Amino acid sequence: MVSMQQVEGTNWYLVTRALEDVIYQDVYKISLILVSGGVVVLALITVILILIINKITKPIRKLTDAIVTVTGGDFTKDIEVKGSDEQAKGSNRISGELHESANGQADAMEQMRQICWR
Repeated sequence: MVSMQQVEGTNWYLVTRALEDVIYQDVYKISLILVSGGVVVLALITVILILIINKITKPIRKLTDAIVTVTGGDFTKDIEVKGSDEQAKGSNRISGELHESANGQADAMEQMRQICWR
């Protein structure tokens, strides 16, 4: 790269010459640092988002698994939902009622078995 500029008050010119690689060396370093930093920040954001998403969806997955088990006929599955919102209260109430129903059915089956096998 060549640069030329006239010196004031004279008919002289100042000419400078430098290699572009030397001139842009700092720009390349800064670009590399910025790109590397961006990649690291994106990786950290991705890990943090994955952790947050897993924390949010874990109770939903547990409840879904329990519901699938109960709909398969296993009424003894414990559905415990922590919290004080409507979903938690309702889910815990339903779980308790299912346990009572399953226990009542087991008692009725036992009574029928005792009556039939006398």
